[in-house]
Amino acid sequence: MDFAQSRLDQPFEVRREAVETLSNFSPSLVAERLRQIAWSDSNEGIREEAIESLADLRDSAANLMLLDIARNHPSVHTSKEALDRLQDQLF
Repeated sequence: MDFAQSRLDQPFEVRREAVETLSNFSPSLVAERLRQIAWSDSNEGIREEAIESLADLRDSAANLMLLDIARNHPSVHTSKEALDRLQDQLF
């Protein structure tokens, strides 16, 4: 599961697909890793994919992570993406 974060030399699309694939696993196994990627990856597109994957988990712990990102992430784009994903789940 470290592939998406640690292989920054890989093409964007390979990294994006790796992050997306994490949402196919149990939330208890991948939510924290997706949160780390959403917080720390330097690429906005990869952070966005991590947020989308967190939302796809449809898990209360993942939703709390999205809320934290929406409230506290220094990137306005990343914060807005997390908020949008939370709103999508409510409506």
